[in-house]
Amino acid sequence: MTSPEPGSKPGARKRYDREVETPPLIGIAAGNDPKNPELFVLRWDYVRSVELAGGVPVILAPSGPALHPSLLGRLDGLILTGGVDVTPGLYGAEPHPTVTRTSPARDEFELALLDDALRRDLPVLGICRGSQMLNVALGGSLTQH
Repeated sequence: MTSPEPGSKPGARKRYDREVETPPLIGIAAGNDPKNPELFVLRWDYVRSVELAGGVPVILAPSGPALHPSLLGRLDGLILTGGVDVTPGLYGAEPHPTVTRTSPARDEFELALLDDALRRDLPVLGICRGSQMLNVALGGSLTQH
């Protein structure tokens, strides 16, 4: 997303080389309920914060990687939210005894989202687990406790 160019309509901005007058679409990655993996969970305050900032929240449920390229091309930003621990094997570590809940499917989903988002230079905000996923996606490691 870039700033409006001189001569553009007031309130318009360029999004992926086209002028639009809509609020930014912000993808928010949801997680699975650790007690019932068939349910998706997302804190209401993530959605509300995007709305209060003038954006339109788009909730992203963990799914197969085929969805990502077509979806991310429509978004103006991505938020990776908090949740269960990142699977230690993703950063070359053995699980510490305190790591009791992971979601390999969510990890795979978010790593695919990040790969595509970073390639597109899409703004990404990682919150708690989300910042850990961003670190791992860029080759970093984590200290388990």
